[in-house]
Amino acid sequence: MSYGEKYQSFEREEEAVQLFLGLLRSKRKRGYRAISREAAKRASTPASCAPGDATGKLALNNDAGMTSAE
Repeated sequence: MSYGEKYQSFEREEEAVQLFLGLLRSKRKRGYRAISREAAKRASTPASCAPGDATGKLALNNDAGMTSAE
């Protein structure tokens, strides 16, 4: 288990759902919002996470999307 991970076991599925919904509510109160699947896919690609890709170009994250810096 790494930092920020938590494992819990539940006797009933209802207990897990209630905990999940409570967590969702608390995160929304703090400003977390759902993002589109496409945005999530872009955010999880190695180019958006790593300082450089295989070509040595840096990935820049801006409002218009991902671009490469020469």
